[in-house]
Amino acid sequence: TSPGRTLIMKRAAFLAATLLVVSVFAQTRDIPVAIGNLGVHYNLRSVISTDAHPLTAAVTGPIWCQVTLNEIPLPIVNSTFAQYGDPLRRKFSPDVNHTSHTASLEVGQTVHDSMGKYRCEIVIMENDKNEKTIFGNLMVYSSPFFHTNGSMNMRIENEYNKNSVIADTVSGTEGAEMVIHCPAVGSPKPNITWYLNDDLLVPSKRVHMYLGTYLNSTHGTKLTIDNFSPSDAGIYKCVATNKYPTRLDVDVKEHAATLRQEAKIGSPYGWIYPLLVILIILLLLFIIIYGCITYKRFRHDNYNVAKREKLLRTPSPVSSVASIKKCELEQSV
Repeated sequence: TSPGRTLIMKRAAFLAATLLVVSVFAQTRDIPVAIGNLGVHYNLRSVISTDAHPLTAAVTGPIWCQVTLNEIPLPIVNSTFAQYGDPLRRKFSPDVNHTSHTASLEVGQTVHDSMGKYRCEIVIMENDKNEKTIFGNLMVYSSPFFHTNGSMNMRIENEYNKNSVIADTVSGTEGAEMVIHCPAVGSPKPNITWYLNDDLLVPSKRVHMYLGTYLNSTHGTKLTIDNFSPSDAGIYKCVATNKYPTRLDVDVKEHAATLRQEAKIGSPYGWIYPLLVILIILLLLFIIIYGCITYKRFRHDNYNVAKREKLLRTPSPVSSVASIKKCELEQSV
């Protein structure tokens, strides 16, 4: 192929690509699109959350969207918001500003329930005849935190670093499987990194890492260690991280939360102590019930004896009348 022919072919390809871009641009300019603030985020003051006491925080503002045609906002006929993954599939009614043609929704302060992806649905009039629904996606971001049903006790490591928490020690049996949970949640879903005594842990034949297995949650992770041995005992640390923009689509920052938990080998007879406690409770319950029954029977018997004695001491009205009549007859004789 000659150089001249190659140049002609390149120019023809460039011209075709340019015409395609211009054609697409011309078509999209006449298509209504949804725009908005794309996302807001929570300002967390803690990283501990439970079902009984869920974490709450202030959000940077409402999420809002509008429909524009050639960059001109269109009047809103109706609007609703929906949260992806909401088990109740609720529809939220936003505040509609008919002057700026925007629909805005105040997000709830309960982080675990309100974070995530939302869909904005706006109904407009197309050609002043037909209604048309335009969709847009918005995000409510949250840095990582730890959410449980209360079965795992957690406390802040120190007042100067509230993003680091300590959980209660877990005990395992030598030679058995050890399971360590990291109930990390956030939006976007956090990435989890595991450490043992500050040394990075990687999956192996004995060490397994699973996602989304904490209390049937779609978040969190667990670490399992087969054939747990004394060399596996130590301080386990899970570091949860995620990234999101704090201002429009720029200024993307990484956020992290850390959970430390000691794992050790417990006594092989550790199950005996809970069993003894249960047996003692059952024994005390039996004694209380037996004592109540015995006392009630004793009171009932004493009451009956006293009643009989009273009846014996007090003559009946019939016998009294009979005695009086007998006395009168004797006197008349």
